[in-house]
Amino acid sequence: MLFSLLILFSGANLLQAAGDGIPDNCENLDAAYYEPTIFPRYELQNARFVLADWTSGADVKVLESGLTSNAFWIIGWSPDCRYLVAAVTASRDYYVWDTVDGRRIGLIPQARHIDWSPNSAVAVVQSDAGAYLWQFPANTQVLLTSEFNPITKRNFTGLNWNLAAGQVVIRLESTGR
Repeated sequence: MLFSLLILFSGANLLQAAGDGIPDNCENLDAAYYEPTIFPRYELQNARFVLADWTSGADVKVLESGLTSNAFWIIGWSPDCRYLVAAVTASRDYYVWDTVDGRRIGLIPQARHIDWSPNSAVAVVQSDAGAYLWQFPANTQVLLTSEFNPITKRNFTGLNWNLAAGQVVIRLESTGR
């Protein structure tokens, strides 16, 4: 059985690829916080996560120190290039950092996918525990559904941001529960 869910938001910003060859940098050229040569770097040996300059290799900003994990993957940036998401730990916990303020905002355990609103104020995160609406920068998380399909590893099958109406429409997965 499929259900639709409607959630309100506002704003617009479209993502573009720069194709510059710099790994894991934000590539939305028109974004408010776009910096063309800045990329994230996790340093296991120093237990820290930094933004670095691709040209010089120098640290630009330390996002977190004392961070130790043998599993660390950059997931991506918010459309405005302000927020950076990484999967930390083998259980795929999604951490989000505010790269302007230089701090971690929060995390969602065992996450699988993130969809940003075009204005970067809201994201929908799918996880093993359910799908969450995550509001930034306040770090407010609202459980949208606890439905989870263990075969597709998803909480829902589709998500569409409707800019004109200020909504996101989600089609939920059905597990027969």
